Amino acid sequence: MKNSDYQLHTLPNNLQIAHMQIKNTQLVHCGFIINCGSQNDGANPGMAHALEHMIFKGTKNRNNRQILSYIDNVGGEINAYTTRDYTAVYCTVHKRFAARAVELLSDLVSNSTFPQNELSKEKKVIIEEIKMYLDSPEENIIDEFFEKFLGSHPLAHNILGTQKSVNAITQQAMQQFYTQHYTTANMVFSIVGNITLAKSVAILEKQQLIISNSKINNVQAPANPIYFNQQTKQKNTQAHIIIGMPAPANKTEEGWTMLLINNLLGGFSMNNRLNMSIREKHGLAYHVESSYQRFAPLGVFSIYIGCHSQEIEKCIALVHKELQKMCSTMLGKNQLSIAKNQIIGQTAIAEENYSATMLSMGKSILNHGFMISLPEALQKIQDISASQVLELSNKVFNSNQMATLIYLPK
Repeated sequence: MKNSDYQLHTLPNNLQIAHMQIKNTQLVHCGFIINCGSQNDGANPGMAHALEHMIFKGTKNRNNRQILSYIDNVGGEINAYTTRDYTAVYCTVHKRFAARAVELLSDLVSNSTFPQNELSKEKKVIIEEIKMYLDSPEENIIDEFFEKFLGSHPLAHNILGTQKSVNAITQQAMQQFYTQHYTTANMVFSIVGNITLAKSVAILEKQQLIISNSKINNVQAPANPIYFNQQTKQKNTQAHIIIGMPAPANKTEEGWTMLLINNLLGGFSMNNRLNMSIREKHGLAYHVESSYQRFAPLGVFSIYIGCHSQEIEKCIALVHKELQKMCSTMLGKNQLSIAKNQIIGQTAIAEENYSATMLSMGKSILNHGFMISLPEALQKIQDISASQVLELSNKVFNSNQMATLIYLPK
C-alpha cells in the first residue's frame, strides 16, 4: 500500500472521510469510528456500550425492524462494537448498495431516538450479555484484571458496566451522552472498496449529520498501575491466570518493538515461546497467549493461561523463565529475522481483510490524523534491532511492576 492508496477528505460539517479504493472487489466496507468508548462513561458505567446497542432500536426515520431489514434485505452485513476508547458502527454491502449503507449508518449515528420501551427491553439483553461474560472466566478475568490494575482511571472499568449501572441508565442521560459524543468533529467515516472518493463524498454530503466543532479530548493524566498478587475462587473447572504489566503507550516508537516482543512471546504463531514451553514441551495448558493493548495514557502487556489448579506454580514459573530469557539473552541474527518475518507475514495477511482495513484506517485517522502505509509499517518492523528488543524487555518485564490475578476452581 502506498500513501496515495488512501485519501483523506474533510466535509464542511467537520466530518473526516478516510477513503481507499479497491477495484478488484465487488464489495464496499464502510463505517463510523467514533471517539467514544467506555472511558467516556463517567458516572454511567456501560453507557457507551448500551448506546451502541440502542442506535439500532429506532431513529427519526426508522423503527428497529426497518433498521435491521434495510441492509439484510440486500445481503449485506451491519454490526457495531464498543471498546475502552472508541465505538465502531459499520457495514459491508455489494457496491451497488453503497449509498444505502452510508445513508443507514448516517441515520444511526445522527438521528437515534432511544425509545423508552426499547431501552427497557435492551437493558435486559445487556444484562444477559454481562452474565454470559461472567460465565466465561477467560473473558471475565481480563475485565477484572483491568479494574484492579488501573484502579480509578477511566480506562479501568468494565466496558459492559454492571447490572446495577445498566439498570440505572435513563433515556434522558443516554440522549445527552449521544448529543455530546456522536458529532461530526468527534468521528471519522472510513470506507474501503470498489467506490471512488468523489462518489463517497457525494453520498455523505446528502446526509443530515449532527454538525459540531466539539471534539472530546480523551488525553488523560498518566495512569498509575496498581501491582498486586491475588487469588479468588470461582465456579470453574480449571484455573485461569493473567499476569500483566505496563508497556509502551499509543503513539510511541517503542510500540513497534513491543509488537514484535508480544508476537515472539505469545502471539498468533503456534511456535511462540510461551506456547512451545508451556503447552508443547510440558503439556501444562491448552490455551496460553500474550496480548499488547495500547491506549493514550499507557499500554498494557498481559499473559493469559488456562490450566489445572495443580499446575499454576509450574506455569507461572515457566512464564517468568521466558521473560527472563528476553531480558538476559539478545536475539541472534536468525532469531530476529524469523521474528520479523512472522509479524510481517501476519501484517500482510491482515491487509487483505478489507473490512479490518477499513476499521483500522478509521481508528488510525481518529487517533493520529493519518494512516501509516503498509510499506512504512513493514519498514518500522525491519528497523528493529536486537539491542532494542533486549532494552525494552528489561524495561517492561520488571518483576516489581507486575500484577497477577488467578481464578481458582472451587
